[in-house]
Amino acid sequence: MLCSRPLLAAARTSSAGSGTMLQRCWACGVLCCPPHVGDGQEPRLFKCGWCAAVNASTTSGAAPATADPAAPRLQLAGPRRCPRLALPLAAGRTLVAMVLLLVGCIFVIGASVVQPAVYGPDRSPLHLALAVLLAFNSLFHYAACTLRAPGAVPAHLRRTALDASGSVRRGALEGCRYCEACAFYKPPAAHHCRSCGCCVVEMDHHCWYLNSCVGADTLRHFILLLLWLAAALAYCLGLGLAMGTQQWPAILAHTRRVARGGGQYPLALRLPFFSLTWLFSAPPRLGWWAFFTTVSIGALIGVSSLLARQLRLLLRGQTHLQALQGRASAGAQLRRYERQQLQVQQVEQVPGLGDAGLPTAAVVAPSSAAAEPEHVDPAADHGQTAPSSTESGAMRNVRRVFGPGHPLTWLLPSLRAPPTAGSSRAKAH
Repeated sequence: MLCSRPLLAAARTSSAGSGTMLQRCWACGVLCCPPHVGDGQEPRLFKCGWCAAVNASTTSGAAPATADPAAPRLQLAGPRRCPRLALPLAAGRTLVAMVLLLVGCIFVIGASVVQPAVYGPDRSPLHLALAVLLAFNSLFHYAACTLRAPGAVPAHLRRTALDASGSVRRGALEGCRYCEACAFYKPPAAHHCRSCGCCVVEMDHHCWYLNSCVGADTLRHFILLLLWLAAALAYCLGLGLAMGTQQWPAILAHTRRVARGGGQYPLALRLPFFSLTWLFSAPPRLGWWAFFTTVSIGALIGVSSLLARQLRLLLRGQTHLQALQGRASAGAQLRRYERQQLQVQQVEQVPGLGDAGLPTAAVVAPSSAAAEPEHVDPAADHGQTAPSSTESGAMRNVRRVFGPGHPLTWLLPSLRAPPTAGSSRAKAH
């Protein structure tokens, strides 16, 4: 919500000798000259000429206040801690426990039943090492998605909006709004998740199986989790099919025995009763094989479908929420919002106010006359080389999530976030 209490309570004062009404930007503390709003009129939206955060002009009767002598600096110390909703939290924790239990069961059954039956005791250790590799990488990225902050706004601001001295860069808060729930900054690509109780930068979606959101800092882990899970499930399915081929005579004989006693059930219930009877009356080895293979098939279909969609969004430079909303990028999201809010106006520097000790102040001007905000490459701040201009847009989108290294190094388990994580996806187009 843009017309929030900090915006409406922004300080106003008079410019000496000119009678110009000035308003302090709620985001960086710089004085601005907003559009005039009479008593009883709705606040008008405009952009700060220094940080480009969205402000709302106050009424002409607002009380004057002193300016921030340290501007431009972040005016809000930190986000408010919002309690997580009890029901989503309990449901998420339950699903996480179920996922871990299912992964453990599949690993134990595969290592103790299926692998020895297919390869024998001699070759089984080699395949056990492969199973451990697949399981470790899957669990590593699952833990990273579950335990790591998906896209913390304070860390994003420190990485993209502040210079070495802690001051706000010019244009660094482009389109930034105020989140009423967090009482903190809300970048244009951020969304507030009520289940997590916080704003998430470049929020992709809230995943119940992770009990957390997928955002700028966990998108890489989420994609690698799906990739390693798909590889592990494909390997499990291969083992299950190999064991099924070896045990086919026993499977066929047991199926015939169960089918002879299935005529007593109604037609609509024959399939579920047949499946349960087959599973619980089968010899232990065949029962575990059936459970192992069925779970592998179902999970592989679901994970592969999700991985394909996530890779398609990655190449396009979109998040799941942006795709649902039909918005091509964070920049397009901001431009659409500006078209809906006809009162949004750009501001530029007020001459003659530098003597007051303020780095900038602003007056209302058309957007076309405003100077372009300073662009800072997040990769340059981290000592990394910016992506080559000869790369395609899809490859730049991929490197923005995985980093500038060799593609094979992206598969390695690492908790270090890419230097460009959290930067606007619109820059890749």
